Amino acid sequence: MYGGKRLSPNVPSGKRRMDVYLTEEEEKRFRETVFKRKGMKKGNISEAVQEAVLLWINAEPSKTTRK
Repeated sequence: MYGGKRLSPNVPSGKRRMDVYLTEEEEKRFRETVFKRKGMKKGNISEAVQEAVLLWINAEPSKTTRK
């Protein structure tokens, strides 16, 4: 928030926005997979990204880490 106003009016209350960069092919495959699994309903891509983030957070750490 800045000056009492939300900077991005499309971000639901209690949520934060993150920008993610994918190749064109990665984006295409992700969108196609979301549409196949969840349909073409508004909000399904955000929901799928949230699910992916939670899966990644809860996964066992890999044995190799990048620094």
